[in-house]
Amino acid sequence: MSEVTASVLSLAGFALAEAVRRVCDVGAGVALTPFTIEDRAEGRVLTEDVRETTGATSDEWAFAHESASHDGIVVDFRAPGMANAATIVQRYERATSTVRAQLVGSPDIAAYDEPLDPNQQVLVLERVESGVRDHPESERLWRYWT
Repeated sequence: MSEVTASVLSLAGFALAEAVRRVCDVGAGVALTPFTIEDRAEGRVLTEDVRETTGATSDEWAFAHESASHDGIVVDFRAPGMANAATIVQRYERATSTVRAQLVGSPDIAAYDEPLDPNQQVLVLERVESGVRDHPESERLWRYWT
């Protein structure tokens, strides 16, 4: 896990919070517009409607999108030294005309550079959750998300 930095895990959590905010704030049946967040010298930069991350101009990035195969929000993220992008998945129930969107459980680590033992999984998810808390809307909305 040495290649994965706390900053990219925080970035992934921030992207997850932004994706959840968007899913919760849109009406029923509206899909999440994919986006990438990169850490750059000028701060975090969000680029909407990207289809892949090959255009990322910084070393650390997080790409958020919906996935039918995972039935949820997927955040792929990568930092220098990682052999491959890692993936976290947050399952959720879509909003209906009478019920707002709801998260189902906690985020899961769906792909990672190396197998993680349970203690490492907890550490990774704690760092991701730290990034969620960094999002300006998370405190206001978190009680509605879970």
